[in-house]
Amino acid sequence: MKHLGIKLFGLLLLLVIASCTNHFEEGKKLFDNKDYDKSITEFKKVSESDDNYNQSQFLLMKADSLIEVIRRDKFVKDSIANVKEKIRRDSIAIVEKKLAIEKEIERLQVELKSIKSFNGSEYRGEVTSLTIEVALFSTWGKMAEEAKNHENLKIKKLGKSIEQNLKSLQLREFPKIRANYAKILKNKLWEENIEVKSFGSRKTTLQFTGGIFASNKNKKDFQTTLSQTFRDFRFKRVNYKWYEYDDEYTYYTISSDKDSKIKIY
Repeated sequence: MKHLGIKLFGLLLLLVIASCTNHFEEGKKLFDNKDYDKSITEFKKVSESDDNYNQSQFLLMKADSLIEVIRRDKFVKDSIANVKEKIRRDSIAIVEKKLAIEKEIERLQVELKSIKSFNGSEYRGEVTSLTIEVALFSTWGKMAEEAKNHENLKIKKLGKSIEQNLKSLQLREFPKIRANYAKILKNKLWEENIEVKSFGSRKTTLQFTGGIFASNKNKKDFQTTLSQTFRDFRFKRVNYKWYEYDDEYTYYTISSDKDSKIKIY
């Protein structure tokens, strides 16, 4: 049993590579100080096993979006500066608002097109990439929520359309994400004689089979270490068998969100 525990520790090191928390803290500090370029560099260094990994990925994407917004804002402000010399002061506010609405409509149209043409295959093959894909869904969800609450009717309509298309996209993508995650683990663990597979009509059950799981402690440690990832990818159940025909295997039920639910971090 001690030998199995040592092997499990090695497995967990393969699956959860420790990252330096200071990369997240430094990135957050830079982000709060609006130094978005440098914050992105720090967030990229945060390991997927770090407790702050999901938050760092969300802030990374937000920082990237803010850089683009700043660039566009600068373009708009420069344009307005030229207009200010030709129009009355009381007209500037109207122009700014109109430009902001047009810019927002254009941005939402671009994002809606991206959702409709989304190809998740580019996110396959690495757990980090799968996590980024899920974080992208959250970013789009936040965008839709804000647009639906906008006073402009066209922006409201775009927000609803983004929400509807995002739900359909998530329904298509999450089963693929779960299947690919199982494949990634299978490739990582085959040398340890651990079989990994996902099954069910929507691939919501993940199953590990290997002699190491004859130990209840190993099962618990394995589940505890990877439980957040299981929830992020919206698995409903995880089975642990120590051999293929184990009829008294251990399983954990996971209270994860439905694939269609838009979750905003």
